Amino acid sequence: MREALQLLSELTSEDLDWLFSAGEEQLVKADAEIIVEGHYPDALFFVLQGLLGIRSEVLGDSVLQHQGPGEILGEMSLLEGKPASATVWAVEDSLLLTLPVEVLRCELDDNPHMAARFYCALGRIVSGRLRDSMGRLGQMLRDRGVVEELASSQWNEISVFIEQLKVLVQQADQAALEQGGHIPGQLAEEIQDGLLSFSELMNETIGDAAPAHESVKVEIGRRVKRELLPYLLLTRTAERSYAKPRG
Repeated sequence: MREALQLLSELTSEDLDWLFSAGEEQLVKADAEIIVEGHYPDALFFVLQGLLGIRSEVLGDSVLQHQGPGEILGEMSLLEGKPASATVWAVEDSLLLTLPVEVLRCELDDNPHMAARFYCALGRIVSGRLRDSMGRLGQMLRDRGVVEELASSQWNEISVFIEQLKVLVQQADQAALEQGGHIPGQLAEEIQDGLLSFSELMNETIGDAAPAHESVKVEIGRRVKRELLPYLLLTRTAERSYAKPRG
């Protein structure tokens, strides 16, 4: 959605004349932060050229989306009177039209007709964003369901191997308790052979050359980790490797 264009379409020619006279073109260099999460933006920003990125500390600084020419930023803080919920930075050199918030508020206070048009347009923009977000969320949930279904179709064979390994590990643990820490050679070989076979199965299922989609591989790997990690952490070597992977 070209949000700034939608906003401008709601305003009269007199409104637009004031907006462009009050705003100032600003060239921002790549990597420069324009809005900082947790702080109040001091301006409303219209993207004229370039590309901006949006990230949030709450989500591990992952990139939520990108904004290009025709988009507007800082309007949520203007409407809510709250600090920014995300950080906006320039992915590349970008040109913005910067409209100071205090200047805008003064004009809207003095011009109630323009204020009505302006806030009505912002309301439509926010509503459109919510619709888009709900649509993306729904698609993510549908995709997640497909991924889990595909992963489950391959899980039966994997789960058989996992259960066999669990039985062998439990037998080894019992033998070690009964024999002062000693594990019979035949049982040790069975465990070693089982791990090798399981490694081969995993390579065929989720290895680099495996045909499954990457998201399916990630889901299968997540399930394997959940099932086997508690057993692996019982060994000193695995526990240390997991806790200190570079130590």
